[in-house]
Amino acid sequence: PKVLMKVAQQKEFGYFDLWGNWFLKLNPARDPFKKPEMRRALAHATDRTALVDLVRCNPCSSIVPPGFPGYRAAEAPRFSRASAVGELLKANVDITVIPAIELLVPDSQRAVAEKLKEEWEKTLGVTVRILGMKPPAYAQALAAGKYDAALGAWVGEYFDPLAFLE
Repeated sequence: PKVLMKVAQQKEFGYFDLWGNWFLKLNPARDPFKKPEMRRALAHATDRTALVDLVRCNPCSSIVPPGFPGYRAAEAPRFSRASAVGELLKANVDITVIPAIELLVPDSQRAVAEKLKEEWEKTLGVTVRILGMKPPAYAQALAAGKYDAALGAWVGEYFDPLAFLE
């Protein structure tokens, strides 16, 4: 609209990058995610490059997005089918008897969920059931811990790693 164009031309108006990320939450209170090896197996079975290509955003391999001067983040496990299978074997989880992994996602992120489902089923042989929800129900399910795995997101309120770490 014309009003926004006029405001954008004011010298006080400025543009800035949005510092945020999407991340995967695994519920350690639920089987089979009580075992850290199972959580690591899914982490290694997640091809972040394919996800970044899918949503057309910049890659991030930690909870803190890159670009903060002087901050060095811990790196997430790298995509590796061999490492994923190795962690699954260490977890000693019988994938033929565990129920389907319920992946909770906002309806707007269905394509990301489909990609995760495809990778996890192909790499680990697990069954994944996608639970797409509208924002209010999604937020309530997250807060109540009613998920096996869920996509989460965070946007920093200020330009500092603490906006993501606190």
